[in-house]
Amino acid sequence: MKKNYLSFEHSLFAEVDGEIAGVIMGLDWRTRQQERMRTGLLKFRYFGGPFWLKVPYLLVNPYVPGIIGEGEYYIGHLVVYPQFRGMGLGKKLIAKEEDIARKRGAQRMVADVKVINEVMIKLVKEMGYTVSGDVKEMVIGRDRFHFYRITKDLRN
Repeated sequence: MKKNYLSFEHSLFAEVDGEIAGVIMGLDWRTRQQERMRTGLLKFRYFGGPFWLKVPYLLVNPYVPGIIGEGEYYIGHLVVYPQFRGMGLGKKLIAKEEDIARKRGAQRMVADVKVINEVMIKLVKEMGYTVSGDVKEMVIGRDRFHFYRITKDLRN
């Protein structure tokens, strides 16, 4: 559905020989704010009880991935399918997202990357991103997730 921050409207796709090879999803702080209510309603509609049972965990966590401050553009996910890795598609998708961010007036790119995602961490460092040394933890039930916050100043 349109007009929610999980929508295909915020995704870019990479194609190789007519086949989807990868996808990146990103949005700016204004869009996130405008689409917050609709996204919440859609989550409730489609995920129902199981999702909402986890909401209390999100409220008590000192860290929740996906927070966007004013002037920021957030990369929500990046996927390059295994058979297309090593072709530079991840870099191209991120660079395209950076161009979009600049056009929308964003001053900084941000994302949350799982600590164990060494490939993504290496990729963004090569592209000039700073990886926070602080490990952020989010707990949902018995599951623990550990993230680094990555950033890149777009004003340079």
